[in-house]
Amino acid sequence: MAEATIQAIIDVEKELQRKIALEEEKIAEWLDEKRQEVASDIDRQEKDFQEDQKRQEEKKIGEIAAKADQIMQEAKLERARLEQISQDEIERIVNQHLAKILPG
Repeated sequence: MAEATIQAIIDVEKELQRKIALEEEKIAEWLDEKRQEVASDIDRQEKDFQEDQKRQEEKKIGEIAAKADQIMQEAKLERARLEQISQDEIERIVNQHLAKILPG
């Protein structure tokens, strides 16, 4: 009777160890899945971030190019305005400034 009881205890313990091993395998598989999900999520977030950075850079480049075009247009208009000033007018303006700068 004692041997049967001991054998039953051993059988139960073996069954428990087998179930624990199965649970450990399931946990290991679950952890691997979660690691892969996290890695995939990180990759996606990194890709999204890089795409967002690229869009922002392209937008900023467009804004800078538009501002440069505006400055060039303004400079061309100012050059055209200045080219319309006669030599006599330039001499008059220079003489006025020289009179303010030079004594007597």
